[in-house]
Amino acid sequence: MALNKVTGRVRIKVSGKLLLSKHGAELDFGGVKRTPIIGSNGIHGYSEETVAPTVTCSVSHRADTSLEELANYVDETLVFETDSGHSYVLAGAFLSESPKLMEREGEVRLAFAGISCDEI
Repeated sequence: MALNKVTGRVRIKVSGKLLLSKHGAELDFGGVKRTPIIGSNGIHGYSEETVAPTVTCSVSHRADTSLEELANYVDETLVFETDSGHSYVLAGAFLSESPKLMEREGEVRLAFAGISCDEI
């Protein structure tokens, strides 16, 4: 792996099936969100809450694209592969919002959440 290679493209697979993802996919690793606790005399510390890992992307809508199949994604294994050599597995992935078909762009917007995210 070239040390100076910067991620420019990704491949997203759901249970082994490659999605026809377009540019702009995002992975939020999830974990812990820390919120500062502020009092009248300054910052007292922080609180923590668990945040689910997520993947958002848009896929090309073609004649062989089934919105019903996409809407029924639950308990899937999602793999987010970067061209810089990193891969992440979103375990127990499910579609967290209904798929949104965009007419002019010919794409379907997808939002996944999962139980955990691990770098492999």
